[in-house]
Amino acid sequence: MRLKDKVALITGAASGMGLAIARKFVAEGAKVALNDCRKEALEEAVSSFSEGGKDVLAVFADVSNSAEVDRAVDLVLERYGRLDILVNNAGILRFQRIVDLTDEMWQRVIDVNLTGAFYCTRAALDKAMLKQRRGKIIYIASVSPYVGGPMVAPYAASKGGIIGLMRAVAKEVAHAGITANAIAPGYMVTGMTRSVYRGTLQRRLEENIALGRLGRPEDVTGAATFLASDESDYMTAHVMLVDGGSI
Repeated sequence: MRLKDKVALITGAASGMGLAIARKFVAEGAKVALNDCRKEALEEAVSSFSEGGKDVLAVFADVSNSAEVDRAVDLVLERYGRLDILVNNAGILRFQRIVDLTDEMWQRVIDVNLTGAFYCTRAALDKAMLKQRRGKIIYIASVSPYVGGPMVAPYAASKGGIIGLMRAVAKEVAHAGITANAIAPGYMVTGMTRSVYRGTLQRRLEENIALGRLGRPEDVTGAATFLASDESDYMTAHVMLVDGGSI
């Protein structure tokens, strides 16, 4: 098992890529804390691990609230005594033309996707990883900062910011044995996108993907496991594209 007895906190883990990564980490022997701000969905996700004595923890928190993030990390440390892996996955998407975006719409996406990742990174470093002199931080970015696209301005901006944040963190904490890397998924079918990526749009997207299909949450789990494992110890400040060859 590549992650045996490692402790991981995964944000936005009640569904989609976060839940898929959690399942993979548990299968690889990790103890996993699942975070989400949707309480019922989080409880349902955690209950799905109940068989087989899997060691998982539900951590209810809104990552855009720094006090809630601090409490979430404290809960992980109270339960497990350490934090080895942080996966900054929590994110939201608003499909809207730029001229129709309100200040509130823009700010909410930035608050969750980018500021939330900063809050989680700060708490994990301060409360655990810098003291441990060891840690793995993984950011779920996107191909959107590279390719752009209509109606996704705040999302693309937030994910571009994620890549910048990741590289700054990687250079700042490398001396402490902590790595920071990002995964940039391509066009993924998740709960956020399922109602949009269909019909004509789905066909158009798939025509421009070398592998000929949209991505699934499970497609990112191999990259996440590698970055969380000791196998990636000499990799930091790197973005791994998991996009089926779309760019």
